[in-house]
Order: sequence, then structure tokens, then C-alpha cells
Amino acid sequence: MATDAAGGDRMGEIEPASAMTVDVVSRALAGDELLETGLAAVGVSGWEADLASGKVSLSPWLRQLFGISDGGAATIPSIRARYHPDDRERVSAATSAAFSDPGRGAFRERFRVVRGDGSIVWLEARVAIFRDRDGAARRTIGVMLDVTKQMAREQTLEADCDRFAAALADSVITLFQQDLQLHYTWCHNPRLGYASSVVLGRTDAELMEASLAAPLERLKRTVLETGRAMRREVTTMGPRGRGTFDLHLEPLRDSRGAVIGITGASVELSVSPEGRRSRAARASLESRELLLDGLAFHEVFAAERTVAASLGTTALRRKLEIMGPLSAAAVERLARLDTRHRLVPAKTTLQDHATPSAGEGGDGEGGGDMVPLLIANGWAVSYTMVPEGGRQILGFHLPGDLLGWPAASPPSAGTFVTTLTECMISDLDAAVLEAITQSTEPLAAAFRWSSAMSEAIVRQHLVSLGRRTALARVAHLLLEIGDRLRLVGRADEAGFRCPLTQIDIADALGLTSVHVSRTLKQLREMGCLGWRDGFVSFNDRDRLIEIAGYDASFLAPQQRAAE
Repeated sequence: MATDAAGGDRMGEIEPASAMTVDVVSRALAGDELLETGLAAVGVSGWEADLASGKVSLSPWLRQLFGISDGGAATIPSIRARYHPDDRERVSAATSAAFSDPGRGAFRERFRVVRGDGSIVWLEARVAIFRDRDGAARRTIGVMLDVTKQMAREQTLEADCDRFAAALADSVITLFQQDLQLHYTWCHNPRLGYASSVVLGRTDAELMEASLAAPLERLKRTVLETGRAMRREVTTMGPRGRGTFDLHLEPLRDSRGAVIGITGASVELSVSPEGRRSRAARASLESRELLLDGLAFHEVFAAERTVAASLGTTALRRKLEIMGPLSAAAVERLARLDTRHRLVPAKTTLQDHATPSAGEGGDGEGGGDMVPLLIANGWAVSYTMVPEGGRQILGFHLPGDLLGWPAASPPSAGTFVTTLTECMISDLDAAVLEAITQSTEPLAAAFRWSSAMSEAIVRQHLVSLGRRTALARVAHLLLEIGDRLRLVGRADEAGFRCPLTQIDIADALGLTSVHVSRTLKQLREMGCLGWRDGFVSFNDRDRLIEIAGYDASFLAPQQRAAE
């Protein structure tokens, strides 16, 4: 026990860091303006309470939050009156339990405060308890942190995670994670008669015969050793017999980027070769976005939200990591970009969903810059209308693409950005984005590469409009989209799920929809391309590349610059 020289109280056992915080807060409340300003700058406010008298000393920000004037007396009842009605009983019970335990020197609790204007703020109180010689709580001192944005993000993640879990509940899709020794640490929706409780803690060798487990574990160890994703068709065994699966494996990394295991998804296939091919195309590759984002959600929760990843930044992070693994600091900065997730319906103009900053008039309606947007999931399109009433598509925007950011060529006057499919859109913090891109850190270089790639895509579209044949235009566009989706894990060399119509392609390539239809038919007859049930398959990718004169290096401009 430590002795408080000021009042003779004894403070319960708390962490050294908490003891240091107590000292800092005490000095700030005692009138140290420099310390008080420093605490406010990092979103921390100090307070102190005398439990006998019920009087409380608050920092200026907390006085304003609880509606207490500078000259007014702050009391415990007046502060508790501001607690959200749904939180009062819970917080009171937690506080009483902490105070009544003589061995407790500190505790923390989250709760909501209702401001005078009706708005709600989430606070996290971190409290140190001072006791008398008999162990009775006499005084508390601590800090309160505004965690409103953090709570909103966590609630969004939880809701979206439930949405993905519900979507997978009756599917043939299994999601799982394994540690470095290939013990299963998480398994959702296991197949072949397995239960999660049976799978967890075991390896494939412990679950099935060696002839099936050995090749499966070799694949997974390759992913652990190389740090690169793999996809294979595999056969496994369960209580109900054997099954064939389309297996997608990726390295699972911690917040520092080190490989700590395997994260994967598998789709059960039918037995016949034709059925496998058809079902793989429709169930596996068409569901790749769902699989990868579902895994990203679990990664957040499995690490107790210490891994800075979310649906909003997953695709962007994958895209930027083409330049190399991101550091822990870079991943944390990416997480701070994300301020809000929104599910936007298809055929919706995105400008109507962005949040404009207030112009000189201060009303926030026009005259301000648009908040930068990130497409976390789904497809959007930018276009302009010509005087004759036709539409010219300027570009397709895929997961991981930024909109409304100067370096990403934001839409100019007369240009519209509309969702082609239902999209998950993330609003980004413009100040954080600007600070990142103006810095000298490696993350800024990754953003510059992303911007250079966007410009290179525009140049290739200009070449198609000016010089390529119709056959080459269509082939080049589909190869480009496929490779862009592969960069963020939404496709592979076999093909990709495609929501585009023949009219969309025609408006992008300066063709008529009839011409596009004939061109696609020609590519199918040549055996190069398949397009069925919304899935584009590259049946002869090498031939398609030859027809298009396609060179994927324009999607990796940093390599060309290095050469």
C-alpha cells in the first residue's frame, strides 16, 4: 500500500502507470495550467471526488459536459444525474462493488452522459481509490476519456459482424483460423459433420487420416513460411465422410505485421468436375468479398480490438501493402482514418451521401469540400453527361479506392459518382489523410503509389478510346478490373464477380451495347472468356492478354520508376 501524504489515506494496489496518472491529474487540478492543457490536447480530463462530503473537483471540459458553471459546486449526485438512464444502475453497482472491496485500488467503467442539448457522449472513467487505515474508500481521483467515436466504431463492427455471420449461417462456406502450430483457434460453420467444439485446439492431423492431413498441412506451412496467400482445391474428411473444398489461405498477422498463424475460408464443392467448376465460380469466387471481410471482422475481435483493422480499411490496407508490409504505426494510422461506415444502396449518387464541410456561410449545405470517401466494399462508377444526353463513363471504382481526395483526382464539376452495387462506404478524416500523405513515412509513399496507379489507369483508358480495337478494348478492360480486384483479394486468375452490364462497358469504351455484345460473343467463341451468372472467367488468359496487348506493369508504377 502507498501512503498519501496530503491526507494520510492509503491507496490500494494499482499499476505504476495509474499511480503516475494520479500524480499528473492531482497537479492539473491543483492549478498546473500546462498539465491541464496537455491532458485536454489528448482527450483526457481529470477529476477528484471526496466520498464523505460528495464534493467533486472537475476539469473545465468536464464542467462543461456535466452542465456545471465555473462558480457552481459539483457534487456526486449532480454528476450522476447526467448519466444515461440505462447506465445508472450498472455504473452504480460496479462502483459500489469496487468501493466495498478493500483490496481494490483502481477500476474502470464506460458509460453514457446526456448533455444539456440532448446529445450523448461515451466516457471511460479510470479511477484510483484512496482508503483509510480500515480499508474504507474515502477519496477517488482519476481521468475520463471521450470514447464516443471508438464506441460507435465498435458498435458498427459488431452489427456488421452479426450480419456476416447470419449470411454464412446456411451456406457451404467455412471460416477458420489456426496458430503457428496449426491448431484451430476459431472455426465458423464447419462442414462434414464437425462441430466447432471438436475442431478447436486440434490440428488437421488429429482430425483426419494422415494421407489427407499431410498435403493440407504442407499447404498451410507454405503460407506460414512465405507470408503469401494460396488457393487450392483440396479433399478432407469428417464424421460424415469425405468432401472437396475450394480452399483460400492467407497469413494471419499481428499489429506489428508478424505472421502469427493462418486465416482461411473454404467452400464445399460438388463431386463431379463440371459441378466443381460451376459451383466454385458461383459460390467461392462470387463470395470472395464476403469471405475476406468476414475474416477481417474476426481478426479485429480475436485480437480484442488491438489490431487496427476494420471493414473500412481492409481493402485499402491490402492495396497499400503491395508496396510492402505496413508497420504497426502505419496500421494504427490507417485505422484512425475511418470515421464512419455506411451501407449505401445501389444506384445512389455518392455526393448525396458524403458529409460536406461548412462553407463560409457555415450551414454545411454546399460551398464546402466533400469528405474523402473510401469504397470498402462494392462497385461505383464516375461519369459525365454529354450534351446529346449520352453518358461517358470515366472510371470504375472498386474496393480500396479513394474518392474526393485531391491526389486521387476527385470528380470535377459536371461529374457524378454513383454506386453500381450496394456499397459499404467509409467516411475518412481529411486531416489525418492529409497528415499521412504530406509526411515522409513509408505509408505516404504507398499512398503516392496508389495515386500514381489511378493516373495510369486513366491513361490506359485514353489509349483504348483512341487506338485499340473493340476486341482489344473489352479484353483490356476486363483484365484490368480483374487485376485490380486481385490486388485487394477480391479475385484470382480464374476470374471475378462482375456486376457490369453491356451498356456500362459500352459507355466506358465508346462503343454501342450491340457492338459490346458481339465482341463478348467473339471472345467466348475464341475460348478466351466466359461470362455467366454475373461471373467473368478467364478461360484462356494468355490468349486474352495477347489480344488486348495487355501489360499489367501499369498497375505497379513503383516498379517501373525503380527500373
